[in-house]
Amino acid sequence: MRAPTPQQLRDRFGKNLRVLIEGTTSVSQVCRDIGVNRTQFLRYLSGEAHPRPDVLHRICKHFGVDARILLEPIETLREEDDPGPDPALGFPAFLSRMRAFDHGVMPDGFYRLLRPTFTVPDMVSASLILLSSLPDGSALARTAIDSVHFGGKNQRLTWRQRRARSLAFQNTVGTAFLFLTTTVRPAMYLSYFTHGHDADNQLFFGYTAMMRSNEQHHALLLPSILERAGPRLRDGLAARRRCGVFHWDRLMETERLFFEDWNPFGPFTPRWIKGLY
Repeated sequence: MRAPTPQQLRDRFGKNLRVLIEGTTSVSQVCRDIGVNRTQFLRYLSGEAHPRPDVLHRICKHFGVDARILLEPIETLREEDDPGPDPALGFPAFLSRMRAFDHGVMPDGFYRLLRPTFTVPDMVSASLILLSSLPDGSALARTAIDSVHFGGKNQRLTWRQRRARSLAFQNTVGTAFLFLTTTVRPAMYLSYFTHGHDADNQLFFGYTAMMRSNEQHHALLLPSILERAGPRLRDGLAARRRCGVFHWDRLMETERLFFEDWNPFGPFTPRWIKGLY
């Protein structure tokens, strides 16, 4: 078998890199996160150049891959790295149902997650989520957890320290996200949203459960709202301007009514639904 030429290797790496950056907010942001010159990164994407070993190490670490991306298609590597569930557990059919994501109900694009903060009273947190399809038909969600959720009001962390990812799972009545961050202090939280309460599928109502407590007085279960912003970058930028941590008084009426009436042990109450139609 003939060894690949240097140009073929550059083309393979460029193609793999283009697959890896699909669904990211921007090439510029990826370059900043990795710490690489944007012009040079574009040369990698176009197959004009190979990265130095130290740059390749940072790229692999950022995307969670290894140096085989220089030689093999990324799809092949993903198949090899995913051994699948143990047949003895009887999970294959269960997992296939979980991966059958209905993108018509929750399309790819930007969303705004709104919930009370876990640690600071009378404050609300809004964060941006990017939802994107994976080759197997499932959906991947990316976000950054607000610094306030890692501690007090004055906590300040970078985006890289706060980023979290989740696969999105659906059943007939709702969608669930299990977000995990392994930076700074590991955190995991589950958000679940029901379908059908908003005729236009723009608002999804549910709750968020924190899997561990970072503070002595830390709420573990809170009401949450997922608002669809749109598929375009400008939709995400507009939603990002409405994100952050702010006082309860700035909530819209529908949001405030839902948060006030929410009962973790009972059904949805009709008072907040009236404001939707």
